Amino acid sequence: MFINTNNAVRYAFKFNGGELKESADGTIEHTFTKKGTNTYAVLVIAYSITGESINMTQSVRVFQSNTVDTLVFSDEFDQDGEVDSSKWLFETLPPNNGIWWNGEKQHYTDWLVSY
Repeated sequence: MFINTNNAVRYAFKFNGGELKESADGTIEHTFTKKGTNTYAVLVIAYSITGESINMTQSVRVFQSNTVDTLVFSDEFDQDGEVDSSKWLFETLPPNNGIWWNGEKQHYTDWLVSY
């Protein structure tokens, strides 16, 4: 969020009636944590060198997802030889009536030949 006035020397922000947060350059970061779609009031105050101020309140609508990005699988392939068959299924014949599910055109093999 950014506010620009001709003679502002500092700024303050208040999110939904919370604590006033100061900003020297008119920018600020804020994280909304309430899940779902919510509307919040954001108050912005700009101060002049003489201490005078102007303010504006703006409503913002924010969607906060319930999802959390969590790594569920990884394999680094950091050793020579076969891939770990407990983690990987070798499909050397196309399963979908002769077509790979993702439309890939390369051919897969179970050969362990290095070139």
